[in-house]
Amino acid sequence: MHSARLDELRGRLAEAGFDVALITDDDNVYYLTGYYDYLHMDFGRPTILVVHRDAGSLLITPTMELDMAEAAAHVDRIAAWNDGLGGEWREELPAALA
Repeated sequence: MHSARLDELRGRLAEAGFDVALITDDDNVYYLTGYYDYLHMDFGRPTILVVHRDAGSLLITPTMELDMAEAAAHVDRIAAWNDGLGGEWREELPAALA
């Protein structure tokens, strides 16, 4: 179910001429991956789903939610970030968008 939804999103990206989508809304992340981020943007701890048109999907999520993400998320890769260490979630974005 979730892989079909991600494939549909990839098709829409191709139709629109976009290379990548960044999804930050917790309901949309859940719809596309099966993972519900309980901390999300409202608490300053974003989970970001990166979906490439011609490549895999990446879920960037707080380390404190990593176990839950690994158990529930239907994505190709998960990158966890820690509060106050390095660039936090921002550190993952440049490589994810390359």
